[in-house]
Amino acid sequence: MTKDEMTKKIKASKEENELRLRERWESLKPFENSFDVPALPIPLTGYHVEKLSAAGAILKRDLKDGKRYYGKCRNADNAVWHAGKNVFTYLRHKFGGSFDEDINHFEDDNGHDLFVPIKEIDT
Repeated sequence: MTKDEMTKKIKASKEENELRLRERWESLKPFENSFDVPALPIPLTGYHVEKLSAAGAILKRDLKDGKRYYGKCRNADNAVWHAGKNVFTYLRHKFGGSFDEDINHFEDDNGHDLFVPIKEIDT
């Protein structure tokens, strides 16, 4: 295979992958549990925020200070919203220990893990 043929093949594969991802985001169903929340791209764009919200993710403006939310991030499925700090806090378990860790709401993408809240938990 020549270099030009390889370049065309890679470009076609990349375009096909981008199309599949776009179709996935276009066909999001309402979130029933944290497994329904798709993997978040880096960076998260306004388009993705809009699609997450349309599928049931809770926007920051609708969060209540001190309330626990069920949702999705890499290390937890629930977290408490702290309006004053503008972050969620969840209990992180690592290397046999546990500690509180802050995480941004999905509208505040900082290139790290984000929490996508989908419902308030009664405590």
